[in-house]
Amino acid sequence: MAYFHVILDGSGICIPLDADTEHHFGFADPEEKDRPIIGFFTSRTVRASNREDAIEAAKSLVLKQWSKPPLVKLNKGALPELIADQVIQISLTRYLRESLKPNQGYTFYSDVADDADEKF
Repeated sequence: MAYFHVILDGSGICIPLDADTEHHFGFADPEEKDRPIIGFFTSRTVRASNREDAIEAAKSLVLKQWSKPPLVKLNKGALPELIADQVIQISLTRYLRESLKPNQGYTFYSDVADDADEKF
């Protein structure tokens, strides 16, 4: 078995920026109310026999989180469509260090720019 760090891009979701969002995530910009969250980036550290199995394991972990509250309640769109953005084989030491983290954070975005530089 090997160890992998997988970065996923999730799309197809729709989370309106409202009081529920602010309650669960701690943010809601009144100027952004007309622009719901439509996607995210997230990473997972997994143990797998190969790159393809690592991607599937990471996707499974993320979809499990999106099938339970609060994400399933907040999301007015579909379950996220997940695409592997980057897969890196890592050492046992790095795997152990990263396994101490919650393995559940997200970086959300509200629109997709034509130019990738405009996204950030």
